[in-house]
Amino acid sequence: MNPDHYIQLLYKKLSDNLTLEERKALEQWLQESEENKAIAKQVAISWELGAGFERENNDLEIDLDLEFGRLEKMLPEEEIQAPTLTRKTNYTWLKIAAGLALLVGFFFLVKNNLTTVPDWVIVQTTAQEKQEISLPDGSTVYINENTTFRYPEFFNQAERIVHLSGEAFFEVTKNPEQAFHVETPLGKVSVVG
Repeated sequence: MNPDHYIQLLYKKLSDNLTLEERKALEQWLQESEENKAIAKQVAISWELGAGFERENNDLEIDLDLEFGRLEKMLPEEEIQAPTLTRKTNYTWLKIAAGLALLVGFFFLVKNNLTTVPDWVIVQTTAQEKQEISLPDGSTVYINENTTFRYPEFFNQAERIVHLSGEAFFEVTKNPEQAFHVETPLGKVSVVG
C-alpha cells in the first residue's frame, strides 16, 4: 500500500485517533522494514516540532504536493533517483523533508515577526504600606495602601496601558505619540499630552 497512507496512520496514532484495525495495519507495516521505521521516526520528530504550536490564522493551509514540486525542481535529477531507493520512497522522504522545512520555516517566521508580548509586573500593597514605582517610560507611580497595580515590563505599542485597583498618584512622562491609559474597575483614565 502507498506509504502516504501509513504516514496518515502515523499522524492518527500520534493524535490517538487510530482504530484497532488501523493500529494492526500500521504495526505490520512498521515491522516490514527498517525504512518504514525510519519514516515513522521522522513523522514523530515533525509531530514533536509542531507540539504546542498554535496558529493564529486558522485559514492557513500548506499544500505539500506543491511545495514538494518546488523542492524537487531544486534538486539534481541524480539525487531524486538514488540507486538504493525507489523513486516512490524518495518522493515520500522528500515530502516529509519539505513538510518539516515548511513547519520550521513557518515557526521562525511567526516567532520573529510577531510583536513581543511583555510580561506584567504586579505590585500589591497591604494596610499601612505605600510604594513608589518607576515605570519603563520614566513615569513615576505612588501607590497607596491596599492597592493592586499592574504594568508591563516594557511598553511596545502605540499606547501605554497600566491597571489599577485602589489608589495611586501618577507623574506621567510626557509623550504625545504614546498615550498613557490607566484602566480601573470603574473605567479608563487617559493622558494624551
